[in-house]
Amino acid sequence: PNVMVQDIFVDKQGDIWFAVTGNQGQRTAPMGHGITRYDGNNWTNFSDRTHVTTIFQDSKGNLWFGSNAGVSRYDGTNWQTFTTEDGLADNYVVAITEDNQGNMWFGTWNDGTSRYDGKEWRTFNPEDGLETSAVHCMLKDSRGNLWFGSYCIDGYYGISRFDGTQWQHFDPWSDTNKYNVISIFEDKEGKIWFATSVGLV
Repeated sequence: PNVMVQDIFVDKQGDIWFAVTGNQGQRTAPMGHGITRYDGNNWTNFSDRTHVTTIFQDSKGNLWFGSNAGVSRYDGTNWQTFTTEDGLADNYVVAITEDNQGNMWFGTWNDGTSRYDGKEWRTFNPEDGLETSAVHCMLKDSRGNLWFGSYCIDGYYGISRFDGTQWQHFDPWSDTNKYNVISIFEDKEGKIWFATSVGLV
């Protein structure tokens, strides 16, 4: 439905999903937000004027879509959207991951990260050990640790790691006033890579 792609994800069936947003290249054009799926032959649009930011598939095969209107789960047939009314920290979700216990984690623009166990919600903020409320990327590594990259909105920046019990903070650019952690990736040797606005770690 649009020319601006925010995220690309290949699901377990091999279908390719695109998070799309924008105004089709014209300031006055209608906004064409939503999700597009390509199965190798056909394109299917799930467009509902929602600004979709990120896509994730959990261990059960459900697809999760973060947006500016909450997070939506698709089981292949049915859609369900969760918002602040359900317990989500904020409706602007920009990062999603799953821990070893099957809990879903949702990073928000600037209201912390929420954990959902399928029944109950819990939100983590700096007072709980998280470095910042602006969590814009997350990763579960091969050891089961969760990594959280911060976006410098309120002056907090750096990287947080949660092992399921304790939080630890890392500041690889301690001589820099502020920076954004944009992406996190684990390579085949177990090394963790962080793309930031001032360099790569």
